[in-house]
Amino acid sequence: MRLVLFPTPGSIDHSACCPHRSFHGLEHPLGSNKRPLQYRGPSARYGPQAGEARTAGILAARKGQRLAAAERTEQTGERQPGDSLGGKYEVLELLGSGSSGTTYKCTSGSGDTVAVKALSLRGAGGWKKLELFEREAKALQQLEHPCIPRYIEYFEADSPTDRDFLLVQELAPGESLGRLIDQGYRFEEEQVIGIACQLLQLLQYLGSRRPPVVHRDIKPSNLVLENPTDRKSKGKVFLVDFGGVQATAAQDSSQSQLGSTVIGTYGFMAPEQFRGQATPASDLYALGATLLALLSGKPPTAFPQDRMRINVGAAVEVSPRLGAVLEGLLDPLVEDRLGAQEALDILTGAQASLAGRSTQEQPPGAQCTVREAALAAGSVIGAAFSLPFWVAGASIAQEAFGGFFTSDTLEIGPRRWTLKRAGRLPGRTQATERRTADLQGVRIVTTSYTNGVPRTCLELVDALEDHRFASGLPTREQQSDSNVFDTDPFRDHDSGL
Repeated sequence: MRLVLFPTPGSIDHSACCPHRSFHGLEHPLGSNKRPLQYRGPSARYGPQAGEARTAGILAARKGQRLAAAERTEQTGERQPGDSLGGKYEVLELLGSGSSGTTYKCTSGSGDTVAVKALSLRGAGGWKKLELFEREAKALQQLEHPCIPRYIEYFEADSPTDRDFLLVQELAPGESLGRLIDQGYRFEEEQVIGIACQLLQLLQYLGSRRPPVVHRDIKPSNLVLENPTDRKSKGKVFLVDFGGVQATAAQDSSQSQLGSTVIGTYGFMAPEQFRGQATPASDLYALGATLLALLSGKPPTAFPQDRMRINVGAAVEVSPRLGAVLEGLLDPLVEDRLGAQEALDILTGAQASLAGRSTQEQPPGAQCTVREAALAAGSVIGAAFSLPFWVAGASIAQEAFGGFFTSDTLEIGPRRWTLKRAGRLPGRTQATERRTADLQGVRIVTTSYTNGVPRTCLELVDALEDHRFASGLPTREQQSDSNVFDTDPFRDHDSGL
């Protein structure tokens, strides 16, 4: 109920000409030009005292918000838009936060837009984070690459209750690949190949430093792509957040024996990284896992594995050359993993020329099937052996006596070769796997004589031991198969990363 009081006709002193003078003998508190005094109800809670109480409540709430913001700043170091960082940079927005600090989009006194990563002494929670933060700043100061935002400065700033450590870089323009995946964006193969080539060149640069630099946390959320919505544009990709960076040769003897701090993201970490033994090859594994996530929209942990090896063929459908790179980068054995240059050669077609490959055809009615796995734009074999021969695998279907119950499959990759012997009965499969660098060639050997006729087979010559297969094939077919293999590339092949 609203009660409005108006003066009665006889209660106004007209001679005074001051309508505010009398309200049944009361002076109007609002002045002559104001509306009549209104009470919004008979209860005292709607009167002037209630208004003062409401004002006091609003002020108290705002004070509480300020105190909460100050407390949050002290506990986490998180700043709000408009706050100053170190007295030199004004916060525009939060870009991201993690264990190694909080990154803000800021503007400098000169109007430049930069990225400022901040870590407070209170929020660090220990000296290890401060050590990593200072290591990141020192590493970035020495790095210069188009895919790394330029280092600007590193400084410390004191406040009455805390100390801030601030790392300033150029702002990487674009969108985080992790955020794009979360938004349902699906990358086309050519986009992924373009991203892969840029990052492979970056990893070559980091690996060439002395000591080599290992990022240790390559993943979609630490990669920023310029112009992601323009699928025809080959936008530049930036690697950010070097909070886990490590200079491998800087480890002392105790660290090399006991391992270092395990830093990384599960699913993108190479197996050796779980043991605290990160190397430049560990970043290559993380790159392979990242490319798989871009193509599938799923984390690498979502796909089946066999002895820590991700089944790439079951995860995504891609061209043979990209599939070969994914398989090579995701090899769980660091000594078998593709190197950056080898992967680049495959993706860019540097090994596309098949000049000099064997043109010898197999005899009519041959029981041995040679499967060509060399790609039109480069292949694993091309990267590993410069392609003086063109076989990547030979399936030997033995139909003669001695081979009737088995079939042999020889697969040669850039790092490992595998000889599988499958029996006709279920569960009768044996596999031998060795290093390709130790493989010296294939030759024909005589195993026995039957009625004066020699029985022969193929023998794989390895540095450790020899392995026989394809017994029962006609001699001329064995000769044809052995001619496919050139021993020189095996002998001269370098297995280093």
